Amino acid sequence: MNNSLFATCTGLKIKIAIVDSGVLPDINNINCVTQKFNTDFQSKTKNNHAALCLNMCRILAPKADYVLVNIGNIGIVTEENVLIGLEQILKIAPSIVIMSISFESVSEKFKKLISKISKRGTIICASHDPCLGKSFPECLEEVISVDESISSPDQEGIKFDGNTFYVDASLYSEYGEKGSSAAAAFFSGYIACLFEFNPLITNESIKKFFRKNTQKPKINQNNAYYLDRGRHEIDKYLSYTSKNYLYYYDEKSECFREKIEHKKVENSLIAGVDVIYGDDFAVKNSIKLNNFKEKNIKFRIFDNFGKDQDYFFVDYLKTISTPSICIGSYGMNMEKFKIQTYLNKYFKSSGYTKIGNVSFNPMAQIFGYKFIRYPKNNIHYPDYFYFLNNCLWGESSKKEILISSMAGEIDRFVDFKHRIGKISSIFFKIHNPDIIIVSLSDFIEIAELIRLKFYIQKIVGSKLLFYISSRSKDDNFYGVSDYDLVLNEEQIMDYQKHVEIFTKTKTFSQRDLENDKLFKNILKLF
Repeated sequence: MNNSLFATCTGLKIKIAIVDSGVLPDINNINCVTQKFNTDFQSKTKNNHAALCLNMCRILAPKADYVLVNIGNIGIVTEENVLIGLEQILKIAPSIVIMSISFESVSEKFKKLISKISKRGTIICASHDPCLGKSFPECLEEVISVDESISSPDQEGIKFDGNTFYVDASLYSEYGEKGSSAAAAFFSGYIACLFEFNPLITNESIKKFFRKNTQKPKINQNNAYYLDRGRHEIDKYLSYTSKNYLYYYDEKSECFREKIEHKKVENSLIAGVDVIYGDDFAVKNSIKLNNFKEKNIKFRIFDNFGKDQDYFFVDYLKTISTPSICIGSYGMNMEKFKIQTYLNKYFKSSGYTKIGNVSFNPMAQIFGYKFIRYPKNNIHYPDYFYFLNNCLWGESSKKEILISSMAGEIDRFVDFKHRIGKISSIFFKIHNPDIIIVSLSDFIEIAELIRLKFYIQKIVGSKLLFYISSRSKDDNFYGVSDYDLVLNEEQIMDYQKHVEIFTKTKTFSQRDLENDKLFKNILKLF
């Protein structure tokens, strides 16, 4: 499985009731007696169905609190005993119930008890019995039906067909068990992780979650992009753009072309266009947008500002354990995205296959990176704080490396005094990256770099590298329209040497980026 939601969830403090036959260690075999049980995996126990369910559930939920509701001896399970067990469930009030039993028919009392338990917020998970056709309780609306799949249903190993969840047996068979009972218990551990992440989940929300996450990836809603590069020289690595896009808009010839072979295509093939602006706070090309409108081509705009509904809200921060690199800058449009894309190129050529990427630059959309927008108005604490943390955590899960480029700038000029910008400060606090690369140019005072070095190394606890950009003005201070000064190579080398000597910090330039010198130094720091 490769779902980032469960990377750090263990079912902590989630109460799971096993309604079954058998015994658990240190629990007497007495009908309908309940006790908490929380220990390490037990060895495979023959003819002990309750222990089987426990072991399978604990694969994903090792820190849950387990309760046994014993409903009789092996092979002699009656509806009467199960009804007594369900009455006990109402008293225990667990988050999840595992029921690996099947009846051809049940009484109305049975159905009402199941409904009552479900309405109290308990998730009931039961094994599917294909031999009976329609079996109870798994066929009831309030119950989640689970069965085993011998071949992997999809890349996550779990598939929902609208009625039953099918779990790939290879996910748990190494623990010595197979069958629908093992699948139901394993899936219950999965649900426990969901419960830990969101205590408000319901049967229906679980079905929606898996219906969404088991769908095969589809082509982007809009299959073409129009890129306003701004001052970004990215033509060298447009081959790394996302496979979601089949076409691009050629501004010079004013037509759409195939992304690979660059052949001209008719507008009728274009489902829609993603309009992407490379520069921070770029001025939108209204003429071009009107051109799309006149040709009845749908388009979406990817710029810097987001709406409130773009941000999901959670109530706690998550630990990001993946090795990470964070790229910031003094000033805006200081080649952060260029650094990020080159690092991706070198990591891939060095054998890394699972690279997470987060960026505030809209160009992230066409490279398949996680794209985050600025808050439209003010930054709201703690919502945006949690949002950024969870975006980074989700992108880093199951990855070998995480590369992120920060929004905005590290400093803003306020009465000629520098200070750490809000979003940059948040990034440092929620992320704690291993390495921070700061892009800068000759409008930054050495004294400020020394203060920044102390802050990053002593307060944040990250290793620091400097990158000298050829941009010699801060867009945020001078204005986007007044941006025409670029340092030549001699000026860059002179300033680079100056920074490295006085700050005693490794400093790099575009030449070091392109010849992989920066990348090799990064590898030494991990």
